[in-house]
Amino acid sequence: MLMCKACNTRFGHGIKVCPSCGRRSATHAAEATSSGSGENPLPSSEVDVDLELDDDIVLEDPAPRKSAKRKAKPASKTAAPSPARATQTSPLSLDSSQVRSMLADEPWLLETGMNLYADDDGEPLGVDFPTPVGGIDILARDSKQNFVVVLVPSADELSDSVSGMLQRMGWVRKHLTDAGDEVRGVIVTDHVPEALAYAVAGAGGAVSFKGFRFALTFHDLDV
Repeated sequence: MLMCKACNTRFGHGIKVCPSCGRRSATHAAEATSSGSGENPLPSSEVDVDLELDDDIVLEDPAPRKSAKRKAKPASKTAAPSPARATQTSPLSLDSSQVRSMLADEPWLLETGMNLYADDDGEPLGVDFPTPVGGIDILARDSKQNFVVVLVPSADELSDSVSGMLQRMGWVRKHLTDAGDEVRGVIVTDHVPEALAYAVAGAGGAVSFKGFRFALTFHDLDV
């Protein structure tokens, strides 16, 4: 039995992705400990919300998997409704505007050494940077001072994000770069449709994806 290290879902050997969060078992699963060990999947020593970005994004399966049909048993007339399980939890999520706000304050969360694009006086200009072909959520410079165009699309904007990214990168390359400067794009999302993955492959490595997840931890308060 394996257990997903991201969401603590248990599943059998041979399953390649976690059935709950979709992360690959090769990188995000470990042998599950005995269910009777009493371990708590949430740390008890720390309450902060931490945003973590990674490159490990699971492509959507275009064809839904068929699940085996089980014959339903007739409900007992005398059976009382079972109480909700004490361990049941609801998934937590951030919307695109919250992720943009975090990256505007701390762009280095996306990549070490990354900072907002600034003018010659050092005034940051890289948040909601306007261009004639569309706004740039985060315009940044990496540790080598190359330009990075960052888009955090909402669900209804995701399908057009690659074409929009290429237009914005083209504008930055034409109007802001000096000789030798490079421009690359990063799309921040929690999933990548298969068609979008093909579009990025055609961009020749100039555009990449970053996924994100965040953790809820608890700590004691002084009273």
